[in-house]
Amino acid sequence: MPIDYHQPLKGLVSLEPYLKVEPLVPIELLLHVWVVACQAIDPATDRLLEALFHLVWVRGHWQLVTPAQKQDTTSCQPIDTSADSSTCNAAIEIHSHGAMAAFFSPTDDRDESSGFRLYGVMGKVRSPRPQMLVRVGLFGHCWHVPLARVFNLKGGCFFEDLSLQDSRYYYNKWENSNVPQL
Repeated sequence: MPIDYHQPLKGLVSLEPYLKVEPLVPIELLLHVWVVACQAIDPATDRLLEALFHLVWVRGHWQLVTPAQKQDTTSCQPIDTSADSSTCNAAIEIHSHGAMAAFFSPTDDRDESSGFRLYGVMGKVRSPRPQMLVRVGLFGHCWHVPLARVFNLKGGCFFEDLSLQDSRYYYNKWENSNVPQL
């Protein structure tokens, strides 16, 4: 993770931040997330609902879990948050924004401020070019990373990768608040 510190630290060499996910998450799992996100529709209003997904590392491979969840057009919350749930054990958490753009909302910032995890948000899921944004979250500090650092995109990908287009490539979620920074 990059550290936003403007004074040189004696004896500390300059390092470039990087992320290595190995093995990369198969594109088939990402495409399954997209298909399910496209099908998450409120039957009463015919509007897209947000949907939540977890990627868990199990016995040497990635497993996709779509947890039981409370959904509406602007939020999704897992029902099971126990210690043995995918909510607690996921290495990667992805949620969809339905027809809205892919962005991390203030609610996402609040919900994703503890521990270490990769987070993704998928937007404009039914458009010809759906969007995705991925970040590393570490106790309220975030770093946007390209999709290709997390997912195996060797065969190509039709998602618009917003991860490096955001002006907040690295940021602290508490920059404009009174919460003490680490």
